[in-house]
Amino acid sequence: MHALLVAAAFTISVPSSATYTSPSTAAADLARQVRTGTLLVSKGDCVAVKVFTCSRYTHVAAVARENGRVYVYESANGHGVRRRTMEDYLDAESPNVIYVLNPKQPYSPKRAKLFKQHLDGELGRRYAIKHHFTGMRSDGVHCSEYITDALISCRLMTANRPSRVTPASLAKGVLRSGLYEAACAVELKEDEPEHSVGDNRCEQLWIDTKTCTRNFCIKIRRLFACR
Repeated sequence: MHALLVAAAFTISVPSSATYTSPSTAAADLARQVRTGTLLVSKGDCVAVKVFTCSRYTHVAAVARENGRVYVYESANGHGVRRRTMEDYLDAESPNVIYVLNPKQPYSPKRAKLFKQHLDGELGRRYAIKHHFTGMRSDGVHCSEYITDALISCRLMTANRPSRVTPASLAKGVLRSGLYEAACAVELKEDEPEHSVGDNRCEQLWIDTKTCTRNFCIKIRRLFACR
């Protein structure tokens, strides 16, 4: 537990950051900066992941390029292991802050192939987090376990118990070892919706109630459903 708490106190320092309200614009800019092997680490609201991992960083995903396109691989609660376009990934993560970690040395063709083969080979596997406490393996896999296994598969690193790795401890490990460097941070913000104005006090009260209820439901979903 001490090692986990040390990782929880770890902070990623980046040389630059940018703020976006459009996932498509952010995706286009990131496409010029990421490569196969890039890691995307984020701070989310999910209480379950924070409790299980003792980490301020709640999610990690990996990037792989294929035929000129950029794809993001992740294991997510409610979905399992999946592959998405960068734009879809950023849209789902908004609002959030994404830290981009790039390999210091670009992957060789062989390493890139092994890395992507593992990522693709796990697609469809269910998400699981409870086995993080025991360090044992499960038929499911959590986000940092999935990415750690991919890094092991391409012989970039080793780990005694990948299921015990957290997003924070993974980021700390690859940065402190010099295998990766922090490239930038991307802050995703939602556009402020236009506030509807009712024709009378009663209608305005109804509009405000609907808006408040919607915002509350979104917050609860992010906190407890981790979505």
